[in-house]
Amino acid sequence: MTAIKFFIFFWIALIIGTFGLSNIILPLFYSIPRINREERNGNLIKKIPFLMIIWAPITWFLALTIGLYFAQKYLQIYMTPIYIGLSVALIVTVHRLSNKHTDLDDDFRKTYKDFLIK
Repeated sequence: MTAIKFFIFFWIALIIGTFGLSNIILPLFYSIPRINREERNGNLIKKIPFLMIIWAPITWFLALTIGLYFAQKYLQIYMTPIYIGLSVALIVTVHRLSNKHTDLDDDFRKTYKDFLIK
């Protein structure tokens, strides 16, 4: 039964961590440099508001921090699988960033389509 709970908390942390960390890391390390490059190349119609860029990272950082606080407070015996799940999520997110998948480019164009020259 303990192993089942271990895997349940691991998978929950992995799924939430992957989604949350990708919304923190990818905008900071992909979108901001890409916006600067597009601005230098003259491909922006108008300047992208800074709040629009950092809104998701701030929101997800707060959500993950509050989640970890409550997990530490109420689920102390399951912190090991939670930390392992978050670690794997971090590795997956950084690997995704380093590979420069085309879905990052598609997501960037979809998010900032109102600001980019077609």
